[in-house]
Amino acid sequence: MSVQELHVLKTTKTPEVDFRYIDETISIIGPCDPDNPDEFFRPVNAWLVDFRQNTDFPVLKVCISTNHIGSMSLINFRKLFQLISSIADRKHVSVTWSSESSAKRIIGYGRTLSELLPPSVPFKLVELADGANGPA
Repeated sequence: MSVQELHVLKTTKTPEVDFRYIDETISIIGPCDPDNPDEFFRPVNAWLVDFRQNTDFPVLKVCISTNHIGSMSLINFRKLFQLISSIADRKHVSVTWSSESSAKRIIGYGRTLSELLPPSVPFKLVELADGANGPA
C-alpha cells in the first residue's frame, strides 16, 4: 500500500497541509477556522488512517504552526491528535506545536492536546517571537 501525496492549499481561513516524503513530515501551517471544519479535516484524517497502515514509512513527524484556531476546529484537532496517538503504536511519531508567544490561548490548546498523546510520543511546544515569520 503506498501513501498518497497530501497537499491542501492555504486560504485566509484554512492552513496549508503538506506531507513531504523526503523528511516524513506532515505540516499544518496557518490559521484554522474553516467554514466547515469536518469537511476540511476529512482528507487529512483519511490520509492519517492510510499512513498508519503503510509499512514504507516507520517515522512520522507532525508540525503544527498556527496563531488562530476556531472553536469548531479545536474539536477536529482533538480527533487529529487521537489519530496521531493510534499511529504511535506502529511508528515513531513526534509532534511540534508552534505559535507566537502572544497567542496564549493557542499555546494552551497545544499543551492540552499533547495530553492525548502517549508518553512515547515526543511533544515540543515552540513559542515564536511575535511578528516573526511564523504562522498567520
